[in-house]
Amino acid sequence: MKVGIVTQPLYANYGGILQNYALQQVLKKMGHEPITLDYMPSLPFGRYILYAGKGLLCALSPSKRHPIKPYHHYLQRPANIDPFVRCNINLTKTVPEYNKRLLERNGIEALIVGSDQVWRYSYNSHYLEDMYLAFAKDYPCIKLAYAASFGVEKWDYPDAKTYEAKELIKQFRSVSVRENSAAQMCEENLDVKAQVVLDPTLLLDASDYERFCSRPELDSAPYLAAYVLDKNEEKEALISTTAKERGLAIKKMTVSEKGNSIEEWLSTIRNAEYVITDSYHGCLFSLLFNKQFRVLINKERGEDRFLTLFERLGLKDSSLDYSIVTSRLDVLRKQSIKFLSENLDK
Repeated sequence: MKVGIVTQPLYANYGGILQNYALQQVLKKMGHEPITLDYMPSLPFGRYILYAGKGLLCALSPSKRHPIKPYHHYLQRPANIDPFVRCNINLTKTVPEYNKRLLERNGIEALIVGSDQVWRYSYNSHYLEDMYLAFAKDYPCIKLAYAASFGVEKWDYPDAKTYEAKELIKQFRSVSVRENSAAQMCEENLDVKAQVVLDPTLLLDASDYERFCSRPELDSAPYLAAYVLDKNEEKEALISTTAKERGLAIKKMTVSEKGNSIEEWLSTIRNAEYVITDSYHGCLFSLLFNKQFRVLINKERGEDRFLTLFERLGLKDSSLDYSIVTSRLDVLRKQSIKFLSENLDK
């Protein structure tokens, strides 16, 4: 079956890209043909003027070091991210808006919304209705939500958006979410029961990601990997103190347009002695690679995604027994994959 995936734009977001890669891999193993609808938002008018000005300067420059680059009316994936996406994720043509023609051209037989914070109002307010498949309302295909997340623990949709989402979600064959709070909000606000499943990245084994990882140099010093999205002095002090106590060097990762590639990000976590992160997917890959780690939970980015996962894996204190984690993860994987297989059955 040709399965289209609707997710947040595959931009400068390691977790967002890897969850999409993982979902495609799982669907392929099930015998389906997944393809991600490669949506990129239109450029704001100010950015348009900036790009147009740069293009004009390039055109007038006599130097061959400044070739004229074609203007695109949508955002462009960063150069440190795009190669991984192009090589490892099956994509439609990049489009600045979702539409039914895109589905028809690609012969889509099923649509999956997810994962990541696809239903978070503050992240998707300009195209929230499309995260509920408004553009495919009259398109005949199976429609599912897999591990969708609101990113918050309290309902924050305006009344008009709530009504719209409640109507659109009726077209879904089944709905699954990533957090316990999301399941509760679906029932209370959208009148739909949702199953809690794993983030797609956890549906694969560490070996599925290790093929992208470089091995550490023989003479390289052991290090602490720090991946912090919301930096402050307190977190910086904790990183320095922990590294000093453990006798480790520090390797910091950034998600900027000039930051690490996907492969470098994975390798840095895979080869670390210890990890400190406030990132949900930084936490997930620390678990997958069996690392000792510390999570600095940021409530504004979503606390329940961590708490739901820790509860389901039995991580109730600072102890980390990977034999127990692996056993429980295997059970949850089977349950999550069963959700997909049963609902993609015609």
